Amino acid sequence: MHSVVLVVITILQEGSISPQGVAAMTSPQALLRHMQSHYIHCIASGGQAPNFKFFFFAQKADEPATFLVECIINSSTCKAQIKIKADDGSASQPFSDLFQSALSKFGMA
Repeated sequence: MHSVVLVVITILQEGSISPQGVAAMTSPQALLRHMQSHYIHCIASGGQAPNFKFFFFAQKADEPATFLVECIINSSTCKAQIKIKADDGSASQPFSDLFQSALSKFGMA
């Protein structure tokens, strides 16, 4: 019998969202579609101004790495608290960079 050890890496960071992105959040669906275009999918969301909470997940295409994200956006400060949990420590920071880049570009197109 083999035992499997699952190591979960957690990254806590603060990000930002553009004022245009905050303005586009009148419908949370716009953010969900934007993140989905980066292969980051929403599994739950809620809240009311100024605090919105989103739960996202993503998987690394070429490896079985999974990422779970809790993202709390404060629309009055244009700040986001981001908590990322990953089962692949080496992929955690690159995914965090990708997530923050996608979030910072929301509303800019």
